[in-house]
Amino acid sequence: IHDEHKFVVSVDVSPKLYWSEKNGNFSPEQYRSKSYALGDYDSESNSSRLNSPEFPAAYYCHTYNRGGRSWYLPSIGELLLICKWMGAIQTALKIIGGDCFRLDDFNDCYYWSSTEMDYKSAGIVNLSYELSGVVEKTLTKAKVRPFSKFSFDEIKESFTKKTVSKKTAQNILKRADGFLYQIGDVFSKKVKN
Repeated sequence: IHDEHKFVVSVDVSPKLYWSEKNGNFSPEQYRSKSYALGDYDSESNSSRLNSPEFPAAYYCHTYNRGGRSWYLPSIGELLLICKWMGAIQTALKIIGGDCFRLDDFNDCYYWSSTEMDYKSAGIVNLSYELSGVVEKTLTKAKVRPFSKFSFDEIKESFTKKTVSKKTAQNILKRADGFLYQIGDVFSKKVKN
């Protein structure tokens, strides 16, 4: 979480994929600056137009089916936030049995972003060293980690459903206890008679 950028990181990591099968698709008209890339949190918009097998990295995210969520290819800004919170994320992934980020091999730590720089290059981030760079979409393979946006209203709603369920379960148990007590009382009276 950073300002208004709240997202969920998937428990799975992709094999190494190309960003695009060919250059020139949906590219910006002019080369974008590094400052643009570092401030890019517009991943859903970036990724939404790449929902095709022609864009293997983004398509992997769009077709990722876990948790009933909508997944997308993260931007450079979001990937750099992962670096900031890596310890907590690694711990959470270990607890739930997810694929932890491999940070011990420099060459195995590169992840594609949805941030396009020009017609033939896109942003990539090395999560181990917090390095962002630009590489050719069709010549480089890197991993992908799907992201999904969420809001605190979703968490509140989920928590409320669990709370309601817990209250309902407690009420059922209270009624069941009362019912068993009544049955026991009736049974003991009949035994006495």
